[in-house]
Amino acid sequence: MSGPRLTFEKGKFILKCYWNYANVAEVRRQYCRKFQADPPTRLTVNRIKDKFETNGTVQNVHRQSSGSSRTSTSFTSRESVLENYRQTSKKYVRQTSREIGIRKSSAYCIFKRCVNGNLHSNDGTCYQLK
Repeated sequence: MSGPRLTFEKGKFILKCYWNYANVAEVRRQYCRKFQADPPTRLTVNRIKDKFETNGTVQNVHRQSSGSSRTSTSFTSRESVLENYRQTSKKYVRQTSREIGIRKSSAYCIFKRCVNGNLHSNDGTCYQLK
């Protein structure tokens, strides 16, 4: 089981110590002296060093492509779903999503945001689910 994440300051300290000593064992000793806590593992020290060499920072870097795509709930899709629902208010989410060509979960998400008041169409109206 892994311990708590290191703070930015602790990661910075580890990196500075590694620059000064170029020795993981010495970095661990210095960490114990400074923070009076269990030192990070050799693997953690090496990962921090590698992360800095790769990304130029010890903080977490989120890539642009991480996570699921948000294209299915684009403005055009939202407008299409809401307009389709407005025209025939008795349709189900599954039928609406099939007609528009988006996932059912995306259409439901659009309706849910609309009901919560977070989503409006061009004319400022929000369509209520029945």
